Amino acid sequence: MGLEPERVVRKNKNSRRPVAEYVKQKWKEWLQTHRIELNAMTTPNFLRWLDDKIALTGQGKLIQPEAVLTKELHDKVQETLKQTLTELILKENEELKPVHDEKAKRLAKDVTKDLEKKPTQSWRDPVKRVAINLAENSNAE
Repeated sequence: MGLEPERVVRKNKNSRRPVAEYVKQKWKEWLQTHRIELNAMTTPNFLRWLDDKIALTGQGKLIQPEAVLTKELHDKVQETLKQTLTELILKENEELKPVHDEKAKRLAKDVTKDLEKKPTQSWRDPVKRVAINLAENSNAE
């Protein structure tokens, strides 16, 4: 391809760089002390070279190791369960909306009473307590 190799000097003489398994042993050793800058290629040449290297593996896609695939599977199952459960909870909440609306009508009075008892708290605190109470009671039903 006409690319000039460069000599590599490593600070730690014992450190080795990984080399692809398809590379023959003599080239693995050579690559420990030499490199070729791929960005010296034109874009079309680089893409052709890359396509050829991918074709050598017989696959167009990289298949991840088993541990990565397993983690991805667990993550996707958990994500799907969270989404499904969230949708179920929100659907149940819609069914309880009339109860919540009824409580909301009395909420201003409840917040006022609560703030009279604890004037330094935020008005959000009693609203949060009412919301927690409603959520816990809807779970019990």
